[in-house]
Amino acid sequence: MVPTATPTTTTTASRTTASEQAASMVLSGQLTPLPIQDGMTTSCGAFYLVKTNNSCYDIAASYGIAIVKLYIWNPALNGDCTGLYPNYYICVGLIGNTTTTTTTTTTPTRGEVATPIPTQSGMVSGCTSFHSVQSGDDCYDITADNGIALGKLYIWNPALNGDCSGLWPDYYICVGL
Repeated sequence: MVPTATPTTTTTASRTTASEQAASMVLSGQLTPLPIQDGMTTSCGAFYLVKTNNSCYDIAASYGIAIVKLYIWNPALNGDCTGLYPNYYICVGLIGNTTTTTTTTTTPTRGEVATPIPTQSGMVSGCTSFHSVQSGDDCYDITADNGIALGKLYIWNPALNGDCSGLWPDYYICVGL
């Protein structure tokens, strides 16, 4: 009788470090690479790893998106790109093309600022300074008069559509937090 070889099975164990496990996370069913900055939209469907010397304008242009959308999806950019850091992922596109409108009514308590009415939907909560829009106003003059970046005005007032086309006379907009 001839001896036959018996197949052997080798099992190799491997370890995954916590940092390797944390290389990505899931937000809204979408695998999100890390690291990201605080506040990035949870509806992000496309990401970009920021490189040294990138600018918000160049990134927005290369993805064909309005700069204000980049600021809205990535509030850590501060509405003026001062929060853009190399080696962090930012959102450059949403999952699908859905828009959510939320209307919130609050009653101020002691120490809070009462929100004047009317305002357009979606205005940021916690606003402490308001501008009553008059016929002939434009976003550039409003930001200059209030010492704020145009991107911040658009982030705080999404009804402005990122191009000031939603600026309605006789409504209040947020000009300060």
